Amino acid sequence: MKRFMLFIAMVGFVATSCSKTIVKDEVETTISFSTESGKLTRAIVQDNDYSEAQPFGVFAYGSNDGTNAFMNNVEVSCTSSTWKATGTTKYYWPNDPRTTINFYAYSPACSTANATASLKSHQMLNCTGLSHTETSLNVTGYTHGEDQMYVDFMVATPVKGATYVNPDGSINPTDGKPNVDDDTDGKVPMVFNHKMTQIIFNVTTNQVYPGVTFTIKSITLKNVRNKAGYVHTYEPQAPNVPDVWTVDNDINSRCSYKIFPADNNKGANATNPVDNASKIENEISLSYAANAAADAFQSMTTTGVTMIPQTMAQCSTVYVAGSDAIAAETNGQMFEIVYSISGTGVATETVTKHIPFYPSATDLANQTVNIVNWGVNKRITYKVKIGLNEVTFEPSVADWKEDDPAGNTYTFKQ
Repeated sequence: MKRFMLFIAMVGFVATSCSKTIVKDEVETTISFSTESGKLTRAIVQDNDYSEAQPFGVFAYGSNDGTNAFMNNVEVSCTSSTWKATGTTKYYWPNDPRTTINFYAYSPACSTANATASLKSHQMLNCTGLSHTETSLNVTGYTHGEDQMYVDFMVATPVKGATYVNPDGSINPTDGKPNVDDDTDGKVPMVFNHKMTQIIFNVTTNQVYPGVTFTIKSITLKNVRNKAGYVHTYEPQAPNVPDVWTVDNDINSRCSYKIFPADNNKGANATNPVDNASKIENEISLSYAANAAADAFQSMTTTGVTMIPQTMAQCSTVYVAGSDAIAAETNGQMFEIVYSISGTGVATETVTKHIPFYPSATDLANQTVNIVNWGVNKRITYKVKIGLNEVTFEPSVADWKEDDPAGNTYTFKQ
């Protein structure tokens, strides 16, 4: 029985196929791919899952020396349970085992001729220029707008030296071609790596407030840098620095992102939502029973959003206690949280707070702040604690006040 095997040179991987590809003929052996498939929260990979609904782009180079362009930004999607090139064009493995192919991929696919039908606008990598060589992937003019905050930009580990050969590396002596077996598949394993920062907020209270309800109305990121260029270096690779984001710090290159309540339709029309459920997340209330235990803290966590990796800028505004002057800050990145308070023993009100990620020098000197920059492949959770100041009293007694401090003299005669 004839057999074939896919030989590759790459860094270790874990992959499960979308489905098994049955090879019927050695001349008609199409190139297919395997990914880590599964369910996602919007388009963001939370663990090792890759969405079967998310096409990716592929570059491939193949010849006897592996330098000729073979696939030029080809969109690959999961069709009929098989990951392969979208559209009518099929790509086939070379029959000559001396011809190896090097595969490179990124996700999600940029807008291409075939992407319109398979990708929603808010799922595409919003770039005006993407170029590729066997040493680097370049994206220019990338804008990460409010409708792009669920785009999980990733680059796959290269698969190099791929070819079909016998297990022992030999070829069929009768026809000089690789031996092929009808019951063996040979999908190209694509393992994607995150290239953005995922931001999550966890809101809780600093203690239990029996009979009080805090309703989280919104969380918004402000002054976030949203334009950049990106270069991913394959080889030669600088030590530990394969990714370079060049962020535009111009004041016009900043954006606000309302990350809660999350709009499932952000960037899509009503009939084409991110997760096919046209709804908007509800406000979340943190409330306590009158007899709540001391450790019965309530909390809520936002859905993760993606941001361009960037360094936190220091705020130039000095926060004035009792005001919200920081809201006018145009330099430093910050977040705005809006929540209402109601219940027993509290004034019913709506509170708006602006919290800088990197406060002014004056504020920084007066408080302990952990300034965390947004790095490549970082998942950062900000924990926000809401509290109240209890009304307390300090009684004292004023001294007696004499009616006439100067005194009066009365003379009596006997």
